[in-house]
Amino acid sequence: MAAAPERFDAIDIQEAPEGFPDLADLNGLLDLWREKAGGSGPPSRADFKPAELLPWMGHVSLLDVTEDPRRFRWRLIGSRIVEWTGRDRTGQWLEEIYAGPSLDAFMRLYEKVVAQGVPLFFSGTLLFVGKQHVRFRVVVMPLSDDGARVNMLMLCLHFDS
Repeated sequence: MAAAPERFDAIDIQEAPEGFPDLADLNGLLDLWREKAGGSGPPSRADFKPAELLPWMGHVSLLDVTEDPRRFRWRLIGSRIVEWTGRDRTGQWLEEIYAGPSLDAFMRLYEKVVAQGVPLFFSGTLLFVGKQHVRFRVVVMPLSDDGARVNMLMLCLHFDS
């Protein structure tokens, strides 16, 4: 039996078209993504060696993208993200975790990256039950097994202290 979606409010999620020049961790992974893409469409997950991702490993998450209907499933959630949120949702579908406006906000964000096939930056404030508001910044990068159709998203998440 799937757990009921938790109360999780995604407040004020906004696209940040210029990115975050002050965050070397997000920009460094984006530079690696661009290198792997080589200007010919999104790279695949297989293009990234685990050793190359070590500097970002705790801040990286992977989302599988399925079609008919479009759904997103957490394949991997970085250890620092699990530490910050107090939960590991690896293997769960987005709609098993979020509901209502929170689900809608995340679906719009991920759908936009899939549709455009390019990395996008977002920022926002999260509210977890029993915790304070947490400000975050994230870069969401599309991945593709065939260089065209996006079948996975790689996220690098930064929590502001």
